[in-house]
Amino acid sequence: MREFLDNILEWIESESLTDEEFETVDEDLDAEYSKEVYLALRDILEARENVSEQVKRLKQYFCSKGVDLSDPTAVPQPASNILIGGCL
Repeated sequence: MREFLDNILEWIESESLTDEEFETVDEDLDAEYSKEVYLALRDILEARENVSEQVKRLKQYFCSKGVDLSDPTAVPQPASNILIGGCL
């Protein structure tokens, strides 16, 4: 399973999984292109950095494999650590 996930990450030009990241992946997942695998990888990518083209590439990759990702879940929004308008 780890090799399958690392191949996907390599395809979208992302770093391979660390041991800690791989431990967060559900061991019941099958090595196939499915919505569950997409969500697991998306969670890992979102934990790595706030703003990334890699999440977009991941979604496009799974859509190109025929996976239906049309769930009305919340779209992750980039977070900014810049405070504007506050008293210092």
